[in-house]
Amino acid sequence: MRATCVLVAIAALLGSRAASAQDVVDTSRSQPDRLPPGVPELRLDPAIAGGVTVSALSLAYAIEVGKPWIAPPLCRFCDRGKDGASHLNGVDRGVRKALVWKSPVLAARISDVTGLVLAPGIALGSIAVAEGADHAGAAFPVDALVIAEASAISIAATQVLKVLVARTRPFAHARDLDERAPKPLSNDEHLSFPSGHTSIAMSVACASGTVASMRRYSLAPAVWSVGIPLALLTGWLRIGADRHYFTDVVAGALLGAASGVLVPLVFHPPR
Repeated sequence: MRATCVLVAIAALLGSRAASAQDVVDTSRSQPDRLPPGVPELRLDPAIAGGVTVSALSLAYAIEVGKPWIAPPLCRFCDRGKDGASHLNGVDRGVRKALVWKSPVLAARISDVTGLVLAPGIALGSIAVAEGADHAGAAFPVDALVIAEASAISIAATQVLKVLVARTRPFAHARDLDERAPKPLSNDEHLSFPSGHTSIAMSVACASGTVASMRRYSLAPAVWSVGIPLALLTGWLRIGADRHYFTDVVAGALLGAASGVLVPLVFHPPR
């Protein structure tokens, strides 16, 4: 999954700032004026947060590289009966029929941009703008590391669920119902649930919004308002690309939102 590679790149960038993050946390105790009044410090041990981020990304990357060996050759959640007839639920069937593009490949390429490039970039960019508006630029290394940690946990959980659930992707399900269609097997056709693109887009959106709210940035509502619509757009595009069902996208969004909100709130609350 290209999402894994994107997160690895983000983690590498943030790794170079880990020492700076430690300086922000440590020096703020003796120099509280490093952050302006009204902007609380977040509880963070950069070594632990960085270790969790790298470990989660390593797990996700190992699953990605190991697909030829660990990806299920047969579906476990097939949406078909023993007689081969489709048992796809009415919601997924109706949404797919309404939203699949005439050119699914184009939708897939656009979703790569929105989910794997724009979503992380806008999340980090919006948090930086919010910090600048409140003269809290010194907080960026810590904020960015928290966002990366939440996103890494989300994508690792997504990768594990994909292998465990082994749901057939929509295009493969439709092809298998046509006895005349060729049935090329790939190690990606049974990894539909949940949507990884949606998960990463929603996790970075919710993590950046949660961090902005915990920091009490004046532009926190704007951080939320730019990230969430982009994540929803990514999910819609993944359905249009015929790569995921509606329920796959909903599950990815919920997983990403849970990670993006709970990781900062539970592990890095304001001091």
